[in-house]
Amino acid sequence: MIRQANLRMADALDLPRAGLAKQRLSRFILDQDQDTYYLMLATLLKTAEPQSCDLRMMKRGAAPFWMHVAATAAQDEYGEPVLRLALTDLTERRRAEQQRLHQLIELSREATVVMRDGKMVYVNPAAIAMFAAESAVQLLGKPMLDLVHVDFQNLVQRREQSFVEGASVTPVYEEKWLKLGGAPMDVEVQRSRLVFDGTPAVQVAMRDITRHKLIDRLLQENNTELKLGRAVADSANQAKSEFIASMSHELRSPLNAILGFTQLMEFGETTQVQKKNLAQILSAGGHLLGLINELLDLSLIESGKLKMEFEPVSLSLALQECGMMIEAQAQGRGVSLSFPPFTTPWYVHADPRRLKQVLLNLLSNAVKYNRSGGTVTATCAFPEPGSVRISITDTGIGMTPEQLGQLFQPFNRLGREAGAQEGTGMGLVVTRRLVEMMDGRIGVVSEEGVGSCFWVELKGSDDASVQPQA
Repeated sequence: MIRQANLRMADALDLPRAGLAKQRLSRFILDQDQDTYYLMLATLLKTAEPQSCDLRMMKRGAAPFWMHVAATAAQDEYGEPVLRLALTDLTERRRAEQQRLHQLIELSREATVVMRDGKMVYVNPAAIAMFAAESAVQLLGKPMLDLVHVDFQNLVQRREQSFVEGASVTPVYEEKWLKLGGAPMDVEVQRSRLVFDGTPAVQVAMRDITRHKLIDRLLQENNTELKLGRAVADSANQAKSEFIASMSHELRSPLNAILGFTQLMEFGETTQVQKKNLAQILSAGGHLLGLINELLDLSLIESGKLKMEFEPVSLSLALQECGMMIEAQAQGRGVSLSFPPFTTPWYVHADPRRLKQVLLNLLSNAVKYNRSGGTVTATCAFPEPGSVRISITDTGIGMTPEQLGQLFQPFNRLGREAGAQEGTGMGLVVTRRLVEMMDGRIGVVSEEGVGSCFWVELKGSDDASVQPQA
């Protein structure tokens, strides 16, 4: 009950000072804010600590206005407990805040609707556009639930009720709403509480995600189609590899017979013309057999059927054997071979047969693309512990940067199809796959007109490797 009030308080409530005496302050507080006021008083009496809150108050014939109330506990001259309340008019400050709020919502690119009692009392331009309305008049005063797709109305009602009873901000939900013409749209919705034009309300922020959902669905469908297409392609590739493997075996048997009988004929009595023809048969047959072998190796690798048998392999023996096999080719082209002395053995962990195939292919290429009087040099080094690098360097025609970029592509001979050197464009592809299957790496450094250096790095064998002497 009010004991005393100053003149400013009386003016604020439009009453004489005497008219305030013995009145309860709660009489002048809006019903919706009564609980806030009494909670502040209860807290003050319980803790004796100063309390404050913002309340809406009423005076005769005027709209409610905001006051800031600061309360403290004290004693009167007789030692009786009293409450002292200092009230500050917040009308102008609240009006300025509401203007700023209006401006922020009005300028927001996010569709925003303000609701009271389930009806729209404000819509910003972004919301008018999103709902395809001609103006705000078409939306204001209507129940917002009318804009919710019928399949989502019960769900949205439950969310609204839960929001009224719960937190001040909801999570972002995905819901289906309707434009005024009835077109459905997928919408992200978030609800929050606010005071709008002096009265509590609900702000609904929305974002139309229909296009994004459509794109997501299309991407998922495309991804499914791509996976299906890839599965079909993998199946076709597997069938191709199996076919090539089968045909390679079928072709090698009669071809080996042809080459064998041709060699036998060379030992018989033949004329010079016949010997020349037989040599051409052997040369062409050998080239064809090499092509079939490369196709078979590639198909086995791609189908995952090529098996490796790892063991410690002596590099000195492997290089010596390959050198003897390539020596005739090198002499025929006037190319000299140089191999490391191997004062101590060097061992790598590899498949012996496939390692020789890799080295022989690199040595053969180094001879084939060299020049008369050129050299092919094989060296070995330890680039890092547990790893051995074999380098094969030639003084041949070399390659351009563009050719280096296409080097390991199947059937690509780098524009040398019309040259004198035979080839299929598969040798280096098979070589690279074999090196990778032996847990190794392959690379090349080349300069046009100077030569090339191909290198292969493999793991040193833990069982038999011996650190070489410097």
